[in-house]
Amino acid sequence: DALYGVASGLKPLEVLVPSFGVISIEQSTPVPGATNTLTITLVANYDLSEGSMVTLSGLTGSLTATDGSFTLKSTSNRLGIAGAWTQAGELVLTAASGGVTSGTAYTVAFDLINGLISQPSRLVNIVATMKDQKGTDFGLISSASMTYFGLSSLFGVVNGYKPLELFVPSFSTSSIEQSNPFSGASNTLTLSLMANYELVDGSTITIVGLTGSQTSSSASFIVSSASGKLGSLANWNIDGTLVLTAALGGLASNTPIQVTFNLVNARTAQPSPAIRVTATILDGNSSMIGSIAETNMSVFDTALYGVSNGLKPLKVVIGVCNIGYTSVNGSVCMACPKNTYKSATGNSSCANCPAKTVSPAASIGVEDCSPYVNMDEGECEVQANPEQNKCNTVHMYTDGSIYEGGWKDGKKHGSGMMVYPD
Repeated sequence: DALYGVASGLKPLEVLVPSFGVISIEQSTPVPGATNTLTITLVANYDLSEGSMVTLSGLTGSLTATDGSFTLKSTSNRLGIAGAWTQAGELVLTAASGGVTSGTAYTVAFDLINGLISQPSRLVNIVATMKDQKGTDFGLISSASMTYFGLSSLFGVVNGYKPLELFVPSFSTSSIEQSNPFSGASNTLTLSLMANYELVDGSTITIVGLTGSQTSSSASFIVSSASGKLGSLANWNIDGTLVLTAALGGLASNTPIQVTFNLVNARTAQPSPAIRVTATILDGNSSMIGSIAETNMSVFDTALYGVSNGLKPLKVVIGVCNIGYTSVNGSVCMACPKNTYKSATGNSSCANCPAKTVSPAASIGVEDCSPYVNMDEGECEVQANPEQNKCNTVHMYTDGSIYEGGWKDGKKHGSGMMVYPD
């Protein structure tokens, strides 16, 4: 009783609207410029005999040129081994010998070259013209939008399975800073990274431009990364290249991570070099599916130990200290202690505040020195509150002890802190 694959189709006035019961499409990669395998699955409620045509449209944005003999694969070759492709985004499939049987799922897979920029997924439509076994047109499956199955993300990219959804790999965070700007010192450098793709085990992150250190090349260079996600050993070259390898499950996309390692600074002064980062992206089968293009890492224009821009990586100075800081043994700059100040750059000593004045650490001028009350002499004249006869200032004993806090009627009053010379 079946006709054109429709059960009971021979019965008088039995009518069934031609349609696709299942029409889905997904892609293999959202990486721009990559070879992208698109797979469609379809189930028709009519037979599509040899010569019937299925047309996909809306596959725009690829770099694949128009091709009248476009290579593809289909289930049992029922939709052929080649189709007609146009760069405008249309693919025409022609049913081959045996055709398509109603109610049966068929898949078709074909490769496109992704465009070079990010783009949202495309709305793909499908339509079919139906021929009978004599090659005569007898009906049409009206245009319908294809659906998207698969996981919610691909390689860490949300909607990455959707057709021609493209997302340029990048580091949304990539910064570097150092712990010590002084010549010959052991210097801990800290990398902060976050990629918009997942970096599975075996994916690599390469830092270049770490020039000027005295640290010898090593294929087993010690690094520290959160939960070991970028390993505990890296490949270091004295030319300034550090290669980190993802491990222990790798890095999820959009997840920040820090990596630290130690280098020995140069013996001579040098400016901070331009440091860049790149990465290779692997799939779960250790095949490379893309890369993050080399880009400059961010640095911070922040002083360190009194050295202007001292946080910048591998900036090296020879004991030249900023205002408010003085050098110890001509190397590390330390803040001037309390009750002293230093108003010029260089390695000169910190100057003492005038008599009966005090200042906080790292003071940069005599104006930072404030009067104090000498408790041994019973004075309470400076910064006193006449109504309560109470001082709220810094009080210094002649033995060098310092009391900071409340004072009333010649005694400590309220709360305060006592600092002894030793």
